[in-house]
Amino acid sequence: MSGARPIKMSYTPDNAMFAGFQGLAVINARVFDGEKFTRYNCVAVENGRIKSLLPLKPGQKPGGNFGIIDARGKIACPGFIDMHTHGAAGIDAMEVTCAGDLRKISAAYAQSGVTSAVLAYFYTKGKSALDEAVDSCGGAFAGARIIGTYLEGPFISLKKRGMIDKKHIMRSGCNAEKKLLEVLSGRKTLKVMTVAPEFDNAARIISSLKKTSIIPAIGHTDAGFDETSRAIAAGAGHVTHIFNAMRGFHHRDPGPVATIAGSCATAEIICDGAHLHPETVKLLFKFMGANRLVLITDSTAMQGYPAGKYENSAGKFAIKNGAAYRDKNTLIGSCTPVNAMMRNIKKWGAASTGEILMTATSTPARALGLSDTGRLKRGMRADIAVIDDDFNVFRTIAGGKIVFGAGI
Repeated sequence: MSGARPIKMSYTPDNAMFAGFQGLAVINARVFDGEKFTRYNCVAVENGRIKSLLPLKPGQKPGGNFGIIDARGKIACPGFIDMHTHGAAGIDAMEVTCAGDLRKISAAYAQSGVTSAVLAYFYTKGKSALDEAVDSCGGAFAGARIIGTYLEGPFISLKKRGMIDKKHIMRSGCNAEKKLLEVLSGRKTLKVMTVAPEFDNAARIISSLKKTSIIPAIGHTDAGFDETSRAIAAGAGHVTHIFNAMRGFHHRDPGPVATIAGSCATAEIICDGAHLHPETVKLLFKFMGANRLVLITDSTAMQGYPAGKYENSAGKFAIKNGAAYRDKNTLIGSCTPVNAMMRNIKKWGAASTGEILMTATSTPARALGLSDTGRLKRGMRADIAVIDDDFNVFRTIAGGKIVFGAGI
């Protein structure tokens, strides 16, 4: 990766100072539970799970032997879920070869409050090194847990492939059902797969994915309104980065967006200021709502890196204004962390703080079918971010362990 220096962590997670305690307690916080701000100001954690939410009086501490993290009036919310990211720490998902690569990516995500992530990649024939690496980790990560993989294609539109090379795409007219079996073989950690509704036998592919508990997502498509309607009817209840890499809206040809907006499908939004205009983001919040919008980074390996020129195995690209470009106008992904995207949404006046937080907590958890993540409730996984009103991250707790701590 020429021109790139891996981001160095400027902290040491301070779990050692909490050794000997039965758990952690975040006190003096404004608690957002994933759907709303609550009357509670303390979140107690034990054995990697939320033990209780409490309304403490000033100066009061929870009963028991808890290590205390004083939020000093900041927000305690569920850790963020980035369900579509291509990498971080200078490592692209397509270049992952071992568990060590994943741990570096995982630690980088934690700096922006992310506690769960789904790594996206493109189809290549044979076993996936990424899936094997995720499987080999056995859930042991340095920061955010990598909960699975996200395959963009291979049943997608050549016309709307974006930056995806043609070699990663199958042509319409192939025996799609036979090819699907080949694609799924050995991909144990696959969570989401993008399918273009106009692809031959798309409805059958979508139905087959549903039966294997893989989420079929509409995307990279030139489909019209009716084709998209059939895909949703077949079980495609999620959308890969809405508006991007899909046919646009026209008053005589509404395309996929009108179908999606009028359905119950969840849809990914990229709020770096390059992939979607602020007014488009406002419209999406107005017509779809925070309970259907999933904030994703669609990040390149260079998430958080400064503007400049870079090069990796896929070729040369430039970072400007928080996004990566292959040439002057071809977007290849974002470089903006999720908490910075939240800051953008607030600056644009598109949504309230609670609505913004929903798009990175409870809504992606529901889209992914995660029953124990994305909410701060008794018994849920202890994934917590401590942030201020500008979405700066001060603590990230994943599974009850501090994985990022910049101080309070």
